Amino acid sequence: MVHPIGTITLQSNQTVYVAPGAIVKGTFKTAIGANNVKIMGRGIITGKGANQPFLVSLRNTTNSTVEGVTLVESNNWTLPVFGGSGSVIDGIKIVTFNHTADGIDIVGAQSINIKNCFIMTKDDCIAIKSGAYYQEEDKNILLPLVNGAVNNVTIQDCVIFNGIDGNALEIGCELNNNVSNVTFNNISIIHALCPCSQDEGVLSINNHGNFKVSNVIYRNIYVEDMQRYFLNIKVQKSIFSPGGSEYKYGSANHTFGYVENVNYENIYLIKTDAVHSAFISDGGSRISGIKFKNLKINNLPISNYSTNWDDRYSNQLVLVLNGASVVTPFP
Repeated sequence: MVHPIGTITLQSNQTVYVAPGAIVKGTFKTAIGANNVKIMGRGIITGKGANQPFLVSLRNTTNSTVEGVTLVESNNWTLPVFGGSGSVIDGIKIVTFNHTADGIDIVGAQSINIKNCFIMTKDDCIAIKSGAYYQEEDKNILLPLVNGAVNNVTIQDCVIFNGIDGNALEIGCELNNNVSNVTFNNISIIHALCPCSQDEGVLSINNHGNFKVSNVIYRNIYVEDMQRYFLNIKVQKSIFSPGGSEYKYGSANHTFGYVENVNYENIYLIKTDAVHSAFISDGGSRISGIKFKNLKINNLPISNYSTNWDDRYSNQLVLVLNGASVVTPFP
């Protein structure tokens, strides 16, 4: 049965239960600062035909839960978490084919736990941002929330299907405050379809702001069928930087940020080609403390690969299977 609801604003201590077999047509958002909100069940919430940008949005909530439901056809970001702390996203399924519809976006929030989810999107599947504001209708409400620092975020036990327009797991691009203590653990990325003509990746840190990303762990990551960078770290200025064409607030000043202390442990690339980008230019010694432990490509350890500079971008390090041809040798 289909239940049209329009847009519902949830208050503190309210619970929505979507029963198995039910299809709820509309959007949910929490009241600003609401506590202990729950959206649960085994039914479907669809944004098809809705006039709101976000399918389910948590807005400065504390200790709230989204569990079990299937979220489909969002107009824009499917499940953004704007500010707040202590929320859990558990066992949800996201399927959307809109070009700007991310899966889960953590924006200026702390102590967030994402687990047991399946996410299939054309754009970013999971993105962590410490400054982002796109929707004019929420300007006065969301602006104070989205510039907060992000820390203590865990993403674990998830399956990812990434489409042609974004990154599988991303920190960035919009970073208007610090991001620290983020862990991605036990994640299977079954497809990452971004073509080589674009500049996204599977495990991406895109610092296009002025602040620092630090203490990030990627552990037990399994990647199949990737068509672009498996690892993508950039510190640069872009349309997502303060003053850029997609940045709707803040100063136009851009001084470049930093990426520090990123650990990659037990990374397995399966059924991939011989050439794999490892990490990209930082614009001036702003990336440090990048460490690998047990990286395997096509079941071969990293020792079976040679390192070479790719000539398409300055300072882009790639891994090439020994014996494969490359354009520019390692200097």
